[in-house]
Amino acid sequence: MPYGVLFAAEGPTGLVVHPFWVLVSIVNFLVILYLLRRYLWGPILTVLANRAEKIREGLAMAEAAKAERERMKAEVERLLADARREAQAIAERTTKAAEAAAADIRAQAKTEADRIRERGRDDAKQLHDQALAQLRSAASWTPRSTAP
Repeated sequence: MPYGVLFAAEGPTGLVVHPFWVLVSIVNFLVILYLLRRYLWGPILTVLANRAEKIREGLAMAEAAKAERERMKAEVERLLADARREAQAIAERTTKAAEAAAADIRAQAKTEADRIRERGRDDAKQLHDQALAQLRSAASWTPRSTAP
């Protein structure tokens, strides 16, 4: 066959559409579409759905953790406030107890000082009385002379 025979035009020399090849192309497209949808699209959608579910779960867990953190923060602040109030009350009780103890010690010291002062007065009075008695006895003692 000569070279020119293979490329000899049997009809018009433009773009020719053959209905058979159009039908074959449509069938091929539909088969590929079915296969892709059946074996590729389903798993892709499943993976995407699983991923979306995991993301939703992660967001829900993050929200729950945030709520728990806020609850714990409020609980810690409440406990700190209670501890501060309790520490303040203990400090006030300790201060009052110290003041009461100081007042008691002052009262005891005053009582002891009064007792010591009274004892000192009694001792001084007793020494005074003894000295007076000695003076009286010395003054009443006069030597008697034997001369007439």
